[in-house]
Amino acid sequence: MAKITWAVTLAGKTWEFSLDRSREDNGYLLSRADGDDGLEEIRVSLCRVHGNLYHVTVGNRIEPVWLYRDGQGIQAAVRGRQYLAEVEEARFHRLKQDIALTSGSRGPADVVAPMPGLVLSIQVSVGEEVSPGDGIAIVESMKMENEITSPHGGIVESVLVTEGAVVDKGESLVTIVAPASD
Repeated sequence: MAKITWAVTLAGKTWEFSLDRSREDNGYLLSRADGDDGLEEIRVSLCRVHGNLYHVTVGNRIEPVWLYRDGQGIQAAVRGRQYLAEVEEARFHRLKQDIALTSGSRGPADVVAPMPGLVLSIQVSVGEEVSPGDGIAIVESMKMENEITSPHGGIVESVLVTEGAVVDKGESLVTIVAPASD
């Protein structure tokens, strides 16, 4: 297998990792593509147990992880916490970033519920400036409270739901627009 570099985005922050097939077992060697923060190669593997339940082995530690792909990215539940990650080849991620910077697109973008649930709180208001990773809302799903964060920075143009509302997966919670350029 050729070495592929992946861009993994969580809460608005992106890291690049490389995976190489290990010759010693069926796993892979994971390393930071930029070599930052001293991460050496770590042996990782993924084994499907049943349905969306997997065992992820990192080094000598095994974690049960619930995974599924949806239109937003990859949903993962680990130790009772829910995460949404976008995973794509790093070269495509960088190309999309370059296109977005040069296109000058300033249109509104909706932040959507990644799962159905009950809106416990709205953490922003119209006109408020948000940064990537800032909390937008808390949505309870399957008795777990999930913080929904902003994927990018901008100004909250509209809040589309109220506390106590029941939302479907993919339903828009707020609309964010890029701040006006000076």
